[in-house]
Amino acid sequence: MVAGLSSDVIPSSLRPGNIPAQIRLREMHDIIARVTPWAGNERAAYAWYCSQPLPSLGNVTAAKLVRAGKAELVCDYLQRISLGGFA
Repeated sequence: MVAGLSSDVIPSSLRPGNIPAQIRLREMHDIIARVTPWAGNERAAYAWYCSQPLPSLGNVTAAKLVRAGKAELVCDYLQRISLGGFA
């Protein structure tokens, strides 16, 4: 699973008590939404999220970082890029 959650967690993630699953899914959604304008569409943004290694973050994908609880690093990376910084 891309968000790092097993398939049996997803239905329970809709329940109010499963806050960690909801947070991780929200982080994934927010990152994909942020990349979509640059990628051209959601499908391309999702492909980037899953497969593009991020050089300044150890050549790890955004998906792996989110799974590791490091979505904030990805958001900081995207902010830096949006301001004209280098990868």
